[in-house]
Amino acid sequence: MNLLMPQERRLYPRYSVDIKLDIDIKGNAEEPAFSARVSNLSQNGVNIICADADKVFVIEGLSYSDECVLHFALTEDDEVIAYKARLSVKRRISSTKYGLGFHFLNMTSEQEQRLHEYLYSLRSSC
Repeated sequence: MNLLMPQERRLYPRYSVDIKLDIDIKGNAEEPAFSARVSNLSQNGVNIICADADKVFVIEGLSYSDECVLHFALTEDDEVIAYKARLSVKRRISSTKYGLGFHFLNMTSEQEQRLHEYLYSLRSSC
């Protein structure tokens, strides 16, 4: 299976992945606003699919200025890391399913390095 997606005009290539992710909106860490699945990942951001019918109203309320915190582990053995991100794409796929694109913000050098190593391992396995 080819994990590398067509690059188009992107600065960083995207890789197909399937990772569980929890999203906090505006730093509300009490409880995630919703959970979703990462469909592809790059050094610059992430594309997710949310098919939780109960959370459609939350997704519809997201604005492009909202800063969110995305919580996910790159592998099953890794610890969950919180990545700050901003919504860049919101598209409705069906009445209960959304595709959302997030651009990472202010990553630490450790986050950048871990992500780079993970993506490199995906590229090497293609």
